Amino acid sequence: MKSNIIKITKYLLFSIFIFGIFSCGSSESSVEEQSIERNSKVAPNLQSSTNNSSGKLDNIFRMNYSDPPTFDPHLVTDTTSAGIIVELFSGLVTLDENLDIVPDLAESWVVSDDKSEYTFTLRKGLKFSNGDDLKASDFKWSIERAAHPDTGSYNAEVYL
Repeated sequence: MKSNIIKITKYLLFSIFIFGIFSCGSSESSVEEQSIERNSKVAPNLQSSTNNSSGKLDNIFRMNYSDPPTFDPHLVTDTTSAGIIVELFSGLVTLDENLDIVPDLAESWVVSDDKSEYTFTLRKGLKFSNGDDLKASDFKWSIERAAHPDTGSYNAEVYL
């Protein structure tokens, strides 16, 4: 019996982890128009700038075999998009090298005795890439958006 409870708890926490990865977004969107300037300059020799004194590469190169259909974490159904999104978003929890659930954006969490309520404490000073504060309401918005029928999320069941 206890083994089943542990498995269920791990599944729920893993689901929350997946939700966090695919959900950290703001309900407000701001799009800045940018003009692309064509540059006829030849790229500099990258050999000298890619290696540091330890001989390790400073840059990461990732090649996709197809264009990602979406960067919307709630609508992902393909591996190309999922592979990129997993690198872009963090969750409340994550898995360590032993596949144990450990804090990520959450500092800690408490599970109610009946296992129906999870209360997360967020780390202090969390920010979106644009500098806005990351708040609990952002996670709430993401869960509600994923679960809303108008979103059409194939992953909604993971969040609920």
